[in-house]
Amino acid sequence: MKKLLVAIGVVAIAAISNAASFSWSVAQVKQVTDTTQNATGYLAVYMIGGTADLSSLQTKLLAGDYSTVDLTYSKTTSNGSANMSGQGNIASGASQSGYVIIFDAGTLDDAQNFLVAQNSSGDQVLSRTVGTSGTAVSFAFGSQASNVAWQSMAVPEPTSGLLLVLGMAGLALRRRRA
Repeated sequence: MKKLLVAIGVVAIAAISNAASFSWSVAQVKQVTDTTQNATGYLAVYMIGGTADLSSLQTKLLAGDYSTVDLTYSKTTSNGSANMSGQGNIASGASQSGYVIIFDAGTLDDAQNFLVAQNSSGDQVLSRTVGTSGTAVSFAFGSQASNVAWQSMAVPEPTSGLLLVLGMAGLALRRRRA
């Protein structure tokens, strides 16, 4: 039993030592209302996935569904930039793909617009492969100063829905009595 535990420990240490961390950064995020001003306090989220995942997420955000947003790798912008280091580990020789979604508020509940970060080539999904040396992998989504294509999110309005239901219930009761 001890030999098995030692073997598992050696394998785990070997896997960790061959892994590399990944980091991401976004620069020059501008405000929605005044695109000449840097955004401070906006939520920037790094999402692991490819182009299909991004397309699916955009569709859900436009429909007001925020349940798939993973806030594990998130940061708020400071003077128009957001970056994080050591966000996760990638096995040596493996690939990592991801994209950054920026929301125009500090929380998902308060956000009304979102932006998909791009690099200088206009790519939204970036992919990197870790070498055998286990060096860190960086995703620099670049300056967003010229990329101000904010998209409006569907904001659920529970008050309007509640008023509509109450009105319909009132009409139904009125017809029943008549």
